[in-house]
Parts: sequence; C-alpha cells; structure tokens
Amino acid sequence: MTTANPHWAKRARERPWQQVRITPALYAGPTRDIERAIRPLTDAGAVRLDDGRGNQLIISTDGRIRLGLEPEGGDVKWKVAVHERPFRPPLWTVSLTENTPIEVVEAITTELADRLRTGRRLTGGAADDEWRTPLQAHG
Repeated sequence: MTTANPHWAKRARERPWQQVRITPALYAGPTRDIERAIRPLTDAGAVRLDDGRGNQLIISTDGRIRLGLEPEGGDVKWKVAVHERPFRPPLWTVSLTENTPIEVVEAITTELADRLRTGRRLTGGAADDEWRTPLQAHG
C-alpha cells in the first residue's frame, strides 16, 4: 500500500521548478539555526535589525525585500515581503510557521539574494521569460 497521493506525485513531476529537495530527508524540519536562512540576504548586503528581544528584520539595501523573524510570537515565525518599490504595498508575501523546515526558508532567501545580486526580477510574472520558458517547453 502506498501513502503517496498520485495527483500530487504527477504534479511534482510536471513542475520540478516548484520543488525544494531536502536530502537526507531526516534533516528536514524545524530548527533553531536561523542564521542559515538569514545569511543569504545579509551576504547580499541586506541590513539586519534586532529589537533586543529576538525579533529581527532583514531589509535589502534597496528596500524591496524584507524578511521578518519573530521567534516567540504567535503561529507565524517568518514573514517575507517583496516590493516593486520600497514604500508601495508588497507584490507578494509569504508567512511561514515555526514548523517550516529551515531549508525551505533558506531556499527562498537564497533565490531572492541571487536575484538581487544578478538584477533579475523579483516576481515570476508572465512577462518574465525565465519563468515562462519551462511552461512553454511542456506544451
């Protein structure tokens, strides 16, 4: 007997760019090593602010990416917001709980940091060939 959902397995094969692979799987899980998730952005020049109570805010130098960490508050531990311009509403946000594997948070911040360094768009809109090409290749 298999516990895998065939619909999700098919979807994962069709959309490999949406997968975050964690190997070995036993290491995936919540962790206290927040530096792994923060380091990609700080290495790309983002500024790190700490309120002295463990809450932190990491802001890219251009103000378009914000990563918030609130380790002791409520269900949401991480919040990422991506802005087209610093003082406009975010284009997109993601909120992650304390149960989110640190590898997932690290994958998000690594991709955002890479986009900052290379000047690539921070969105995956239809006009962005980088996101459209894999879809067109699959018909």
